[in-house]
Amino acid sequence: MTHLKHVFVKRDFLTKRELRGLTSYVFEHERDFSASTVISHESHDSASDPSYRKSLVLYDLGEYNSLIQDRLRALLPEVLTAFKHKAFPISHFDIQLTASNDGDFFKVHQDNSSIEPLDVSFREISYVYYFHSEPKAFTGGQLKLYNSQDGEVKHSKKRTAETITPRQNTVVLFPSGYDHEVLPIRCPSRKFKNSRFTVNGWIIREATGDATEPQQSYDMGWLVEAAQA
Repeated sequence: MTHLKHVFVKRDFLTKRELRGLTSYVFEHERDFSASTVISHESHDSASDPSYRKSLVLYDLGEYNSLIQDRLRALLPEVLTAFKHKAFPISHFDIQLTASNDGDFFKVHQDNSSIEPLDVSFREISYVYYFHSEPKAFTGGQLKLYNSQDGEVKHSKKRTAETITPRQNTVVLFPSGYDHEVLPIRCPSRKFKNSRFTVNGWIIREATGDATEPQQSYDMGWLVEAAQA
């Protein structure tokens, strides 16, 4: 297990048996995947935009939905302690499964904002659980977290970043307000079974007051320190 300030990484998130079962479930439901979407700031609707995000998504994880949720809930107190983040009432867990193959990516974005649908603004903690078939048949697909929350990271000349490489059976959690991206994946075979797979989503806090209540601010100085080190 690794602790970085406001980034929590845990290896062996599932048992070997659970990992095999999840991988089999994904292969059995290949036809149920659909193109990933993003939420438009203009229309507030979710739509496919392959110039901004390209991958396939499955929204029904069957029995693995509750399994992942239970593991995240059990891990959350340790995560909040590492982040020095106050406990918060949980509305629900948003869970989806993403398959990323050759040329897929997700440009710089934040997971929460003030746009509709309303629960987007209440995404408190983001998580990504990595897994893949053996042997690993892709490269790239790193998660890159930036030292900015203004949505203008790609235009900054002084940006610093933390890059996390996908590792088998590993979960990564971070505040949903962080700018981040998924770097392009290279998968020469282009076979679905060789994709970079993730179970990803958000822990949604309950709305305790005004729906537009401000998001919590985080100190990103640790990224500068890490870059200097």
